[in-house]
Amino acid sequence: MREAHEELGIGIDPDALHLLHTLHQRNPDNGHARLQLFFGVDRYTGHIANCEPDRCVALQWWPPDALPASIVPYTAGALAAITAGVIYAEAGWTT
Repeated sequence: MREAHEELGIGIDPDALHLLHTLHQRNPDNGHARLQLFFGVDRYTGHIANCEPDRCVALQWWPPDALPASIVPYTAGALAAITAGVIYAEAGWTT
């Protein structure tokens, strides 16, 4: 909710959120682990705007099967998993 307000200028009520996907990721460069949580939002207030133009060139809607080549790889993987109905995935871990 904080990030949506800071980056997009919108308000989100906690009751409007639902968890879509959890990604347990290990960075292969430094070995740091993190959990990435991806939420869906049923409703929000305000108008979506690019509130960080120094960090983001533009905002645009993309169909899940035609994402831009410059998308962050773990985000592309999470979006593919969400589209497939997968709620949990791991990336960067060795077996």
